[in-house]
Amino acid sequence: AYLGVTATPGRFVGVVEARYQGQTFITARNTDVVTGVPSSNDSYTIVNGKFGYNFSDVIRANIAVNNILDARIFQFGLLAGRNATAELVLSF
Repeated sequence: AYLGVTATPGRFVGVVEARYQGQTFITARNTDVVTGVPSSNDSYTIVNGKFGYNFSDVIRANIAVNNILDARIFQFGLLAGRNATAELVLSF
């Protein structure tokens, strides 16, 4: 399941999204019910956000934060925890 909200008040842009994934199984009979360890495929909810400011029609700066709630998720291996990126976008 996915839910996303985008807002654009004035020169600001904001996006918040939440995704839910149920547990997946590897074996044909779904007998692999171990969770929270390497090689498991856990169910999870992850929340991401991206916020930006349009300086002009050509220049926008964004800051994105992924996994805002810092969920510990195994999808065979451990997925990345909370992290952030900054970007400068030039549109010609």
